[in-house]
Amino acid sequence: MTKWMYLIGILVFPLILRAEAVPVETQIKSVTVFLNGAQVNRTGKVSLTTGKQEFVFKGISPKLNPGSIQVKIEGENTLLSVTHKINHLEEMTQREELKMLETRQKEMMHQINTEKALLNVYAQEEIMLGKNQEIGGSQTGVKTVDLKEAVDFQRQRLTEVKLKMLESNLKLKETGEALRKINAQISELNQKKDRVSAEIYITLQSPRVQQVGANLSYLIADARWTPTYDIRVKDIASPLTLGYKANVLQNSGEDWKEVRLTLSTGNPNLGGEKPQLQPWHLGYISGYSTPVSVTTPAVSYSANPYRSVSGKITDEKGLPVMGAAVYSEGSNIGGYTDESGNYSLTGLGPQDLVLKAEALGYDTRQTTIQNPVMNLVLQPLITETEAVVISGKKIQSVAALTPGVVTGGTPADYGDSRGARSGDIEYYVDGVRVRGTPGLPEKAVLRVDEASLKEASLTNFQFDIEVSYTIPSDGKEYTAEISTHQIPAYYEYYCAPKIDPDAFLTANITKWEPYQLVDGETNVFFEGTYVGKGYLSPRLAGDTLTVSLGRDKSVIITRTLLKDFSKNQLVGNFKTQSIAWEITARNTKKLPVQLILEDQFPVSDLKEITVERLDSGGASIEDNTGKLTWKFTLEAGKERKTGFKYSVKYPKNSNVIVK
Repeated sequence: MTKWMYLIGILVFPLILRAEAVPVETQIKSVTVFLNGAQVNRTGKVSLTTGKQEFVFKGISPKLNPGSIQVKIEGENTLLSVTHKINHLEEMTQREELKMLETRQKEMMHQINTEKALLNVYAQEEIMLGKNQEIGGSQTGVKTVDLKEAVDFQRQRLTEVKLKMLESNLKLKETGEALRKINAQISELNQKKDRVSAEIYITLQSPRVQQVGANLSYLIADARWTPTYDIRVKDIASPLTLGYKANVLQNSGEDWKEVRLTLSTGNPNLGGEKPQLQPWHLGYISGYSTPVSVTTPAVSYSANPYRSVSGKITDEKGLPVMGAAVYSEGSNIGGYTDESGNYSLTGLGPQDLVLKAEALGYDTRQTTIQNPVMNLVLQPLITETEAVVISGKKIQSVAALTPGVVTGGTPADYGDSRGARSGDIEYYVDGVRVRGTPGLPEKAVLRVDEASLKEASLTNFQFDIEVSYTIPSDGKEYTAEISTHQIPAYYEYYCAPKIDPDAFLTANITKWEPYQLVDGETNVFFEGTYVGKGYLSPRLAGDTLTVSLGRDKSVIITRTLLKDFSKNQLVGNFKTQSIAWEITARNTKKLPVQLILEDQFPVSDLKEITVERLDSGGASIEDNTGKLTWKFTLEAGKERKTGFKYSVKYPKNSNVIVK
């Protein structure tokens, strides 16, 4: 019996003596914030004993990715295990603490109300003593003894009242200060009352007693940053000043206090597994099974009646697409979808007809704005075919393509003869969409678009922020300064007076790639005045990045119909209208400006309606669209006139808008 008790003691005694996990105090020293998610880096000290020992890191974000946990311990030690769990007991402790504070809060409010009531009583007594200074009636005198007693009483009582009032005011001040601190503590706990935390447990094997450094890192969700820019231009003779900023927010459950931030455009959610090659079976390309899509022109409307558009971007399964770029084609108005796939664009004009949505891994969606709410569904990029066969040659990578390459072939080589006839086609190389322009159906040449190759070769950027920032876990945006650049730019004024008589100033930047710009909103300041918000889209830019600086009233454009030349003529069954427009540009600035004017000749798609272009006024002409473009320098304080003339012939019984 004694022997068995001895054996049980040997087995149980170590369990009784086994210590609980030793807490490790850590601080968040640095955070790498991605466009979606963040990597948190903590540091601390671990006091090791000889042998095996368990430690715990507390107060960790419950939204961490368990597979991303990395622990590094200095010295010659062996890390035996890493586990994590959610601590719900801490939430219960916080609720008990909140309950106690709320009870104390009520007690202090009662004390404050009591002291205020006493102060009111003392004030009333002070008034009553003042009114009782007259002793005796007007016809009756007062004895000296009575007068002395009355004066002594009043002095004594007034002194007591004043001292009581001072005492009550002091209590009110002290209680009010204590109540303010309790209210602040209650407010902080209320933000955390539904918040649980994670704990990370590690087991270490140490050869000796020592104190070493510990580093802990992990990925969390519910954190992100979005770029924003302050663009300032002193005048059109000065360089452009670009202030690069980031709006950082997080709601991870842990506050980042005075941490070093690194902002990255990378994606930490990409898989880390190496790719596996699958058998590659060759065959003929036909029908719509190839990675070739035809861009169908959207329905055309004369003007967009909506000044704002909002909606939701989802995939083919109805799931929200976060971080999709949604913008109005041809303008600087755009934005990104939030975690629910929602977007909102404001400040649209009548010319903003086309809405585009783009996201990594999805095909671009383009449609005409027809309603104030536009919900779009993005289709995933086609991945069935790894390469495209053109004229019997296989293009396997983007690097194999160069701008301007022309490859001959037949329409069948594109997999869809209609694609060769109807404008731009798209094909995919290495999973990246690359646009091309086909030629005639019988020739089907492919001209590679340089901007497509540039878009396909974009890399990730990373910015190290020199100043430490505090980012609480409250879901609010906090602005961090990235950098400020003085960028050479050449300035042009643009005006299409048929649509809008105002001149719009643009800054053109030719060598913008070194600044590592990302699509984002802009705050524009010109000549010391806030112009408004805009949108910077370097992802869609070519060699030149154009930044809109808004309207400038100092360049005045007028478009006038010349009635002396404009006339109607009726010959047989046809009516001919002759139209002449005069465009006047006046520069009231003290510097010369580069000006681009655009207008248009009408274009007829009907054989019974003919347009004769009588005079272009020296403008360049796009034959298929009839667009007229004038480019010239307008000196300071000078005025220049130009214009164009045309005639339209159509059946006399028809109504045709010709001006």
